[in-house]
Amino acid sequence: MKGPTTAYMLVTNRCNMRCKYCYERDFFKDMTQDMTLETMNKTSDFLAGNADPNKFTQGDNHASIFYFGGEPTLNWKNVKENIIYTRSLKEKLGIKFALYFLTNGLRMPDPPEDFLETLKKYNLAVQVSIDGCKQAHDSTRGNFDEVCDNIKTMTKYLQRSVMVRMTVTPDNIDLAYESFVTLNKLSCQVALTLALESDWQDKHIETVKREFKKIMNYYRKSMVMRPIKFNIAEKLVKGGFNFCHTGSNMVGITVDGDLYPCHRFIFHENRENWKMGDLSTGVKRYPDFSKIFRPCEACECTVCHPCPSSMISNNMRVGKLAKYCDVYKAIQESCEPIARGIHDYNLEQVLLKFMAGIMKGSKCPNES
Repeated sequence: MKGPTTAYMLVTNRCNMRCKYCYERDFFKDMTQDMTLETMNKTSDFLAGNADPNKFTQGDNHASIFYFGGEPTLNWKNVKENIIYTRSLKEKLGIKFALYFLTNGLRMPDPPEDFLETLKKYNLAVQVSIDGCKQAHDSTRGNFDEVCDNIKTMTKYLQRSVMVRMTVTPDNIDLAYESFVTLNKLSCQVALTLALESDWQDKHIETVKREFKKIMNYYRKSMVMRPIKFNIAEKLVKGGFNFCHTGSNMVGITVDGDLYPCHRFIFHENRENWKMGDLSTGVKRYPDFSKIFRPCEACECTVCHPCPSSMISNNMRVGKLAKYCDVYKAIQESCEPIARGIHDYNLEQVLLKFMAGIMKGSKCPNES
């Protein structure tokens, strides 16, 4: 292995929100540094140097950058210049990047037209963090109406949907169904995740089952009317162990250019123990998470995406991972039968359309 080809790049430590469950909040309260353009471009060069122009890592891309923070819009000038530089590497080196912009959606940089045009021109995938309906979102983040307006503006200008990332906590789990419906109307791509460092308890399990069953029934009905993407349903059908490439093909990079297994390890109390190297000297050591993942490999729960950072944090705090697993198992129990039914229905519709095409004398899409 030449080295990582995917990076979460912390382009700034600053943020314009104070989300209740944020694992960065306390760590960054007195840190306001921004990543320089030089460090950003070093990141692009580092990943390009590890990439193989004859080998795709994601779709038709050779490497990936996630613009992360803090809030990346707060260092937009440097981010924009790095986007332009990174795209130039395809002509120079034959390396094509997948670029992702992860934002809380609260404010667009001035002028907003330049921000939107850059996202569109250089083909960035955009993800906006929004925690559901107004009540759920404002209980953890605030400014629901402003974020929704910006999502609508981005969608209209880009002429494609942006992904919305919905974080579910014990405090808003009873609003999960209402939140999913709200976000589905905003975007056809909903990525739902659990704040697993939160205080999940046995009393939340039945609420999880009830809310996710309602979400899946709504998802099933929606699929008949328009195609939508929902990460939980897709994982259930895909099956298998969802291996995390933390510390191997993926790294987190600090504003100073230090390398960590992923963005989450940057915020561990014993963070220096997890430092892998830096952009100037490269990777000096790779972490070994095999012992952490081993119990997961035989697990029948396919909807879970095991996070070594969360596992280590939970072990340090409570010495067990029971709730980490129990919540996801409850999701799988309530969602899997419906997800399988949707999958079978979609296959049937594809087959019917294919057969109808043959009856009309049309060619298979792969035929010349």
